[in-house]
Amino acid sequence: MLMEILSCTLCAAGFLLIIWVLIGAFLYPYGDETGWIVLAVRDNAAHVEHQLRIFRYLRESGLLHARILLADCGVSQEGQNLIAALQHDDPMIVICPIQDVANWIKK
Repeated sequence: MLMEILSCTLCAAGFLLIIWVLIGAFLYPYGDETGWIVLAVRDNAAHVEHQLRIFRYLRESGLLHARILLADCGVSQEGQNLIAALQHDDPMIVICPIQDVANWIKK
């Protein structure tokens, strides 16, 4: 009886593992296409650090192939200091005025 329960449990776990791998294979982005993620940044840019942490995790796991463009919509000096520190940690982060976003994306 115990062997049957153990055998069924292992079969179910194996089946779930196969499903997990297949779903991951279908959802994994292929190719070297690099896109842009555009974030509008205002005032002290408090929300940006959390969002960048999420995008960095996705890039490191291989699920995201994109550069991050921060569109300056009136950032305070405190926000500029925060963004400069974040840019130092991650060279894939670019900041530009809101008027130049289209030019950066075309590059």
